[in-house]
Amino acid sequence: MNKTFSTARLVAVLIFALVSESSWALEVTMDLKARGGVYPVIEGTTNLPDGVDVMITLIIPGVYMGQSQTVISNGKFVSERFSSNGNSPVPSGIARVDVTTSLPDLQATSVRSIIGEQGEKMTGPFIFTLPGFPGRTIKVSTTLQIP
Repeated sequence: MNKTFSTARLVAVLIFALVSESSWALEVTMDLKARGGVYPVIEGTTNLPDGVDVMITLIIPGVYMGQSQTVISNGKFVSERFSSNGNSPVPSGIARVDVTTSLPDLQATSVRSIIGEQGEKMTGPFIFTLPGFPGRTIKVSTTLQIP
């Protein structure tokens, strides 16, 4: 009888561990959209916590590169208006948009409590590890036609 109880208890502990592990995982979602035409602004919605530092990079290979740093608030983020030399439109062409988060060590303590000290609580297709650096970050890429 004692052996049956021990087996049942072990099964209960294993089930609890599996449920607990899946409940603390954060399956990262992120949707991007652009507005502004030749002065693009990149907007995003995500389930990442408030305070996550985000870098938005807009690249037209061989022609243009601009960056905008922002912070997630209420599940949203917005870039600054991209321009060329501060006042001219971004050149026409197909641009790559990369949205990345800072390494976990550079994020606020409140953020790390949700994503993990090294980002280990995050899951999903946007997880990215920089070679030679500890920690997991987010990287989302898409393309944008600049008129």
